[in-house]
Amino acid sequence: MMMPQPIAWLRRRAHAARNVRVSQRFQRDGCKPWTAGYDAYKWESIGKLIHTGDFDERVGSERFGYRIDERIVEYGWLLSRLDGGPGVMLDAGSTLNHRTIVNHPSIRSKRLFISTLATEGQAFWNLGISYVYEDLRETCFREEQFDAIACISTLEHVGLDNTMLYTSNEARRETSPDDYLSMIDVLRSRIRPGGVLYVTFPFGTFRNHGWFQVFD
Repeated sequence: MMMPQPIAWLRRRAHAARNVRVSQRFQRDGCKPWTAGYDAYKWESIGKLIHTGDFDERVGSERFGYRIDERIVEYGWLLSRLDGGPGVMLDAGSTLNHRTIVNHPSIRSKRLFISTLATEGQAFWNLGISYVYEDLRETCFREEQFDAIACISTLEHVGLDNTMLYTSNEARRETSPDDYLSMIDVLRSRIRPGGVLYVTFPFGTFRNHGWFQVFD
């Protein structure tokens, strides 16, 4: 049953106030990653970054993203470069499926589709977002359908064991690390002429961890 709008608004407001408190406590305790308050602090920092528009100026600073995971870089980079005009966009992998991100003006201006393996704990269908649950290597979307595709920290999981975090489907317990190549071909074919594919992945010394790989 749909929650009445005033009640939903009050709950979000109370949740936001609680997040501020736990974020402040996390900072007082020394900002130790993955301890109580980390998630609230992370999303508070990401929210401030993506709405100030100074990613390029801040990314080189000594304490940028201090004790926060790579999402602050990925979201900051993507939203500092994404065209703010209308269009059709695909989130290939569901990394954008967070309220802070889908409410960003550059996302809200577009018709957004999210493609991922399985349902998650949250969905923003009330914002007009469409969800498709599929294997992106065999996507249902037609060629040249999207003005923009964001594939954020997804390629490294393609063809590997996705039962670790993303699905209980045993068919996704794979050992095909080269399948990311076919995934790139699929994504490229779904971009319209003049469109943009935004991709991030872990890069460094090659290693296959079983459920994701680091590229070199």
